[in-house]
Amino acid sequence: MPTTANFFEADDQSLEQVLFLTQRKFRVPRYQRPYTWEEEQISQFWDDLASSDAPFFLGSFIFNVEREEEDGFVDIIDGQQRLLTITIFCAVLRDHAKALDKTEAEYFHRHDIVFEDRNERRQTARIHPAESLAALFKNHIQNFDGNLLKSDPKTPEEERIKNAYEFFHEKLAGELQKSSEKKVQIAH
Repeated sequence: MPTTANFFEADDQSLEQVLFLTQRKFRVPRYQRPYTWEEEQISQFWDDLASSDAPFFLGSFIFNVEREEEDGFVDIIDGQQRLLTITIFCAVLRDHAKALDKTEAEYFHRHDIVFEDRNERRQTARIHPAESLAALFKNHIQNFDGNLLKSDPKTPEEERIKNAYEFFHEKLAGELQKSSEKKVQIAH
């Protein structure tokens, strides 16, 4: 009886290489658990981002690329909590950038949250969450004009997404405020 060997490939790559320099569409398969990160995990993620100028280890990701040619998606086997959180963080960056420089905000959106799909000639989301979050992501995170702060979560999972967004939104607002205060001090 013929057997097929499983093939695994492991590489050290930056998040930019894995997520932002490709036109791959990543999907959270149905069998994955819902988004579970609470403030403790979100806070640790923020602390890791904010505490170091040097790259840090974000953890490993496991992807299944078996059906990519067939259906166009790379399935996220391990790392969906981090990838969804990164997408939420990118949406916060984009939304803060809107007040400062709309062109920069559009760049964040087109580069980090969606990409121009040359085959379909439209913008395509990089991350396709589980069905339970698809509408929330499409309307408030993957939509340039979406506003997650004004959304009305329908499930505990949606509430956790909104809480993560609010956490990052407040933290980044604080950092922007500190930065503008330093500029005022330097100017005087």
